Amino acid sequence: MPDLVLMVEDSRSFAATVSTAIREAHGYEVLVAYDFEQAEMLVKEHRDDIFVAITDLNLPDAQDGAAAELMANEGIPCIAFTGNYSDSLREMVHSIGVADYVLKKDRHDIDYVVGMVRQLWLNRKTHVLVVDDQSSARAYLKVLLERQCYQVTEAASGAEALRLLEGSDFRMVMIDIVMEGMDGFELLNQIRRSVDVSKMAIIGFSGNASPENIARFIKHGGNDFLAKPFEPEQVTCRLNTNAQLLERFDRLNQLNEQKNELLGMAAHDIRGPLGVILSGASLLKPEVSSDRGNLLVSMMSEAAEQMESLLDGLLDISAIQDATISINKEKVLLSELVEHAARMSELMVNDKSQKLTLSIPPDKVWVNVDRLRMQEVLHNLISNAVKYSPRGGTFELCLSSNHEQARVQVIDEAGGIPESERHLLFKPFAKISTKPSDGERSTGLGLSICHRIVDLHKGTLRYKENANVGSVFEIQLPLWREQA
Repeated sequence: MPDLVLMVEDSRSFAATVSTAIREAHGYEVLVAYDFEQAEMLVKEHRDDIFVAITDLNLPDAQDGAAAELMANEGIPCIAFTGNYSDSLREMVHSIGVADYVLKKDRHDIDYVVGMVRQLWLNRKTHVLVVDDQSSARAYLKVLLERQCYQVTEAASGAEALRLLEGSDFRMVMIDIVMEGMDGFELLNQIRRSVDVSKMAIIGFSGNASPENIARFIKHGGNDFLAKPFEPEQVTCRLNTNAQLLERFDRLNQLNEQKNELLGMAAHDIRGPLGVILSGASLLKPEVSSDRGNLLVSMMSEAAEQMESLLDGLLDISAIQDATISINKEKVLLSELVEHAARMSELMVNDKSQKLTLSIPPDKVWVNVDRLRMQEVLHNLISNAVKYSPRGGTFELCLSSNHEQARVQVIDEAGGIPESERHLLFKPFAKISTKPSDGERSTGLGLSICHRIVDLHKGTLRYKENANVGSVFEIQLPLWREQA
């Protein structure tokens, strides 16, 4: 997509101020022309890369909006700057077909232009459906919206609109409430049955914009209402405002997903040490003979169980998808990490009378990893093997390497994962038919976090079948390389 901004302005200081503000706010590259001749040359050279132009209406070598007309003729959306306002000037810029015009007065006007540039950039990805049984009204709205860089589709009836909306990516719909057949109110009701206000804005319009009709439309799920005959600036300002609200809804949803992932990760990180406390308290209780000792152990167990219940609440969230997990890499001897993970799992293994076989090569295997994060991955894979293996069962923890990669495998004999469910293994909160052997709790979150952590280390975490008797979870990590 084009990503250049063209600034046409004879005042070098003002051009520099606006250009700098645009670059700092959005990172767009700005081309500057100080007269009409330079503007023509830059348009000729960069026409396919310019997505918006900001032009002064009066230049030393071109008066009365000639630069704006040049942009209109070239199909470049244009924001016009002017030093003075009048009704005749307003009519002139609308007749040229500019996207917007702004007075040169103070910093607020520059900020408005900077925001408008960003809005036009975003509008190019926003699809609007215009529904009206009058072709002239549809055509007029289409012209206005395309000046704002929206993608516009027309529908001549409510039934046609519903067909177009099926499986589409429309973000806004403009509906005439008075149409033959299905009217605008019925169409609004049909759309709102499946799409809420955070996903799509619906704007009504009519020549009969009575207070009753406006109120009825808004109460039934409409976002806004416009009166015919249309005032061009009112149409574009209302649409851009609704587009901004949709973008903020999207941003809030992204932040909510990030919050969910951070909560899930925090809860999952705490669960490992908490499990050790619970197991230790359980094993300690038979060893304590005094009443006070029994009371303290019981208090410790009860507090840990309460905390585990709170963690279950934190983990009861919809999904984890897009948040960034921070990692702090260092040179680590992988055999030490593997041995440490095996030691930390002794209580769990012994509690189920299981046997863990550790296989580590004599050669040192160095990797560049976040020590704590990789310990989390190893602990999770081992605890899964413990949970899903039967009492008295055996499993292996193996480390190996070649000249490029280190490999850690957790190999169990717990029956394996059905082939039809293996695609779910690394998805958050996925539920599979395989159950822990002693009814232990499983959140469905651990493997998803492990996969993400390993991926951030430029490694891979994969599942393989263990000869029809169990599972192999294999981590591959790049070996440490001395940095120049």
